[in-house]
Amino acid sequence: MHKVALIINDVSNIGGTEKVTIHLANLLADNGCDVSIISLHQSSERTFFPVNEKVRLSSLRSSPVSLMKQAISLSFSLAKQTSAFDFVILSDTQLSILSFWLRLRGKSKIVSWEHFNSKIVTRFGSRWFGRRFAAWFSDLIVVLTEEDKRNWLDCFWVRRRIECIANPSSVSLRSKPIAENRSNTLLSVGRFTEQKGFDYLVEAWHLIPELKRQGWKIKIVGPNGSAKQALKKRIEQLGLNDAIELAGASSDMQAEYDQADIYVMSSRYEGFGLTLIEAMSSGLPVIAFDCPMGPGEIIVEKFGISVPATNIKALSEAITSLVSSDENRKYYSEQALRRAADFNEQAIVAIWLNQLAQIRNS
Repeated sequence: MHKVALIINDVSNIGGTEKVTIHLANLLADNGCDVSIISLHQSSERTFFPVNEKVRLSSLRSSPVSLMKQAISLSFSLAKQTSAFDFVILSDTQLSILSFWLRLRGKSKIVSWEHFNSKIVTRFGSRWFGRRFAAWFSDLIVVLTEEDKRNWLDCFWVRRRIECIANPSSVSLRSKPIAENRSNTLLSVGRFTEQKGFDYLVEAWHLIPELKRQGWKIKIVGPNGSAKQALKKRIEQLGLNDAIELAGASSDMQAEYDQADIYVMSSRYEGFGLTLIEAMSSGLPVIAFDCPMGPGEIIVEKFGISVPATNIKALSEAITSLVSSDENRKYYSEQALRRAADFNEQAIVAIWLNQLAQIRNS
């Protein structure tokens, strides 16, 4: 039985990293591993995403930490807590700053898990340093896309293994495509930040003649972020208040997908595109900008509609093609389900277990 510790900044935060870290921990526990999640700091006793009762939670500090300033003391504390574990998975490459001291102090195999786009980085920030530590001191680096793997190999001196393992979908795979409209809703999901490109979606919607989008609406679901107020103001300027709903974070994303008819991802960039996989698992026909990195590899030009990145006119035309055609929506619903099967959780956890077994014996 593998003993696995997943290290994260704060497991109680609301975000994609927290969601997929908890999901993997749950899957590993269900597949016979002894699993702990250790936060550097946990700001809330309750996690936003459900944690398997088999998974233990703990934290190193009672107050927020500075990874750069406290790296050595955090490493020593972490080495003590993980000394009996076979594997330590650092869930975010900025945490790989701790990998040097972990390697000196313990015998666990070290895995650095990249959740983001390695081309997007603040020079000399924690993630800039972390990726370089990961390349030198990790036994395995896990990235989410083949494009990111190529960038790692081009930009960093990776001394050991680097593997691409996609994130698993936490949404149940529908057995049949969507046969009819449910609420005439285009759904988009993510934190309200510039990265997610919701402003592009609003502008694309405005380009569609009102008669063609009559009876349809957009619903954007996600935690508050720095771009929300500007987005709200732009929606008011365009007179689209009745057609676009800005919702908060949802604790039941399955229900959000089940009530929608189309999914749109208009991001400027991604690290992977987990919500795209979740929407496809629910049978939603999908449209996405072919932005770096992830959506293009998921859609592969045939499992959804891929639009040139930041091209608002092309995005509006793609949306129109689905809004105005039951036949198109049904076709892309079928295609979405076909592709989503590649990301089912048991297939993904099997890849993880295989990779862990390989580095354990290396």
